[in-house]
Amino acid sequence: MPVIKHKGKMFKVNAEGYSVNFNFSTGELETFADYVAEKAGIEELNDIHWAVIDELRLYYAKNGVAPMMRILIKRLNDNGMDMTIRKLCIAFHDPIIVPCKMAGLPNSIGWA
Repeated sequence: MPVIKHKGKMFKVNAEGYSVNFNFSTGELETFADYVAEKAGIEELNDIHWAVIDELRLYYAKNGVAPMMRILIKRLNDNGMDMTIRKLCIAFHDPIIVPCKMAGLPNSIGWA
């Protein structure tokens, strides 16, 4: 199993680069998300990124699968965000794989 090292922390990932450990501490999640962001060419994580990451983690913890994109966008908008697929694409450079990896999900199955 591949291991990545970032800012002094080590993380096990699968062959596709998804974390094999969903149960991060807060500091570990921030470091792992920062690593994924760097690899995706995202300079700095902002409130939009963290709102998406948090919502993905909440949904995954409850359902065991990533939400479909339309469900994620609806949930974000229900929480006061003004999110669209376009804004998601701009923020993450990839609306599916990058946010799921940043959130520490083991895969992006469920997205459509």
